[in-house]
Amino acid sequence: MNMAGFEVEGIKRYGEFEQFTYLTDDSKSVLTNVEIDRRARAVAAGLMNLRVRKGDIVGVMVSNILEIPELMNGTMRMGAVFLPIIFMLTPQEVRYILEDARPRILITEEKLWPKMKEALEGNTTVRKIVVIGGEVKDEKPGQVLSYEAFKKQGIDPGEVEDLAADDLAILMYTSGSTGFPKGVMLSHGNLVENMLQGAAVWPSGPGDCFLGVVPMNHIYGVLGFHESCYFGSRLVLVPWFDPQKVLEIITDYRITVAGMVPTMIAMMMPLFNPERHSLKSMKYLVSAGAPLPEELLIQAQDLFGIKIFHGYGCTEAGPTIARQRPDGKFKIGSVGPPVLGLEVKCINQEGKEVRLFRRICGYYL
Repeated sequence: MNMAGFEVEGIKRYGEFEQFTYLTDDSKSVLTNVEIDRRARAVAAGLMNLRVRKGDIVGVMVSNILEIPELMNGTMRMGAVFLPIIFMLTPQEVRYILEDARPRILITEEKLWPKMKEALEGNTTVRKIVVIGGEVKDEKPGQVLSYEAFKKQGIDPGEVEDLAADDLAILMYTSGSTGFPKGVMLSHGNLVENMLQGAAVWPSGPGDCFLGVVPMNHIYGVLGFHESCYFGSRLVLVPWFDPQKVLEIITDYRITVAGMVPTMIAMMMPLFNPERHSLKSMKYLVSAGAPLPEELLIQAQDLFGIKIFHGYGCTEAGPTIARQRPDGKFKIGSVGPPVLGLEVKCINQEGKEVRLFRRICGYYL
C-alpha cells in the first residue's frame, strides 16, 4: 500500500488526461497525470540522491504553487514522510516544528527563504535545503540547492515503494486547542480508508472538477489532490482566495466540487451576478472548518440556487468525521451523520457520554 500509487493506477485506469490546472492572475499552467508522474519521479530521485530513505521526514514549506502535486507524490512514492509546513506561520513557529519533527531535508520557495532562514538559526539537524524559483545566497556552501538542479540528480526510482498500511505518510502540525502545535501522524492506511469513507457519501468520478482554494498544506488540500488521482477527476488550484476570481473560475471551468470556509462563501455573495456567474455545475459546495450561520446558509443557497453541504472533521481523523448526505434528510445546522465505519462518541466536561444531538464545536450532528 502507498497512497502515492494512486497516480500510477489512475494513469492505467483513465489514460492520460489534464489532471491539474494552476491559475494565477496572468498565467495558466496545465499538467497531465502522466506529466505529474514524471515530475514526481524526478523529485523521488532527487531525494534518494540526498540519501533520504523510507521513513525519513521531508519538510516542505511552499504556498499554493504548480509544484505541489509532484512534491507530495514524489516524497511519498519513495517511502518518505511528507511534512507540510504552513507558509503563513511565523519564523518562531516554523522553528518549533523543525526542532520537534527534525526533518533532515527541507524544500521551500525563494520568496519564503527569508522566513525559513530565520527559522533555521541554530538548527543542527537539517542537512540540505532545496529552493524553488531562483537562486538564494548559500552561506554554508553545498547546503542549499536549486530545485532544478535537485531534480536532475539521482536515478529514476522506478515503481512506487510498497509500504504497510500503518507506515507513516504525512506528519501534519495542528494547533489543536491548547499549547504548542502537535504533530499528527497519519498513515497510508488512515488516509486511504478515510478518503474512501468520505467518497461513499460524496462520490466523484472522471467528469468532476475540484477547485482548490484552501492552502494545499491543509489536510483538505491533501485530500482533494489524492481524490483527483483516485477518481480520475481534474483539479484547479489558485494561489489564494479571490472571491471575484473564484466565481469566474467556477463558471468558466464548470467546477463540481469545492470546499470552503464560511468566510469565503460570505465574501462571494455580494459579488455574485446571475448574468455573469453560475454555480449550477456544483454537485458539492462544502462549508467546513467553522460553523456557517443558519441565516447566511439559507441566503447563500437562495442566491446561488444550489445546496451547500456541511462536513465536519479534524486533521487527526484524516480528516472526515461527518458529512451531510445528498440523498438523506437535509437538516439545517447539521453536519450529517458520521461516515460509515467511523465510531463517534460525545462526552461532557465530566467525561460522561452524552447523546449525539448535543452541539459539537458549534455544529449539530
